[in-house]
Amino acid sequence: MKRIVLIFLVFFVAIFGCKKKPEQENLPPAMILVADPYLELIQQEAEQYMSLYPKVKITVSSTTTRDAIVQLLNNNVRTIIVDRPFNKEEREVINNSSIMIRESVIAKDGIAVVVNKKNPTTQITIEQVYGIVSGEIKEWKEIDNPNSMGLIDLVLTGRNSGIYEFLKDSIFRLSEMIIPTTLANNQNGVIEKVYQNSTSIGFVASSLAYKSKDKVKILAIQIGKDKGKKGYLPGQQEIHISLYPFKYSLYLYSTDPNPAVGLGFGAMILSNIGQKIVQTAGLVPEIIPYRSIQLKSE
Repeated sequence: MKRIVLIFLVFFVAIFGCKKKPEQENLPPAMILVADPYLELIQQEAEQYMSLYPKVKITVSSTTTRDAIVQLLNNNVRTIIVDRPFNKEEREVINNSSIMIRESVIAKDGIAVVVNKKNPTTQITIEQVYGIVSGEIKEWKEIDNPNSMGLIDLVLTGRNSGIYEFLKDSIFRLSEMIIPTTLANNQNGVIEKVYQNSTSIGFVASSLAYKSKDKVKILAIQIGKDKGKKGYLPGQQEIHISLYPFKYSLYLYSTDPNPAVGLGFGAMILSNIGQKIVQTAGLVPEIIPYRSIQLKSE
């Protein structure tokens, strides 16, 4: 029997749609760990849920993706929201234990490639991104722009972050570790360092990049090497219809036996109101929100 139990979206929404509210008596405060940079989003979701169920208390805190997963597997927290699925090592731990974990995908986002606004580059190929991440491309003049001089400053979060692991293991499947020239504590730190240095290039969540457009420039990603071929920005539409290549899902994992937090909170996020919060935050909803329109008969 699989240790990870996949809860279908219809089941989540059905639970949330029931008239009977989750048991609220004497509920201890629940801690939810969230991968950087989704703290603000999940705080908004938690506030919405607590407004519906005032006796449920949820505290949201941010950490690295790896730390959130470790805390869940060590039973230090019961619910986490992270930007990648469990890797092979983590699944082995789960399979060798008695942990029962519920999983649901709540949103999609993309990895945006950002540069300083003084950088004349506007578009980059997947092959060039690979060259920069792997260390094969070290100077801006190698990015088909002879006017771009200087060494490339690769700014990235640490190896415990979801973006680092996604770039290394999922997108480019590198055998060697990525070695950034500048290490940032979190994705907001990546934005700040790129903002301060004209030769920097960084990788952050698309939802964060668009909120930071006053500080950094987002590069379009070209698929293929042909010059003049259109590149795609990591907009919600481009991610939704898979035109943008660097996309990923946001996962909610829970071991919480209390339906008010484990199932109930996840169901609320997947409800129409929860997915509208996701959409407003710049991510792609897992279930597209709808609006009911009542037509009056003549």
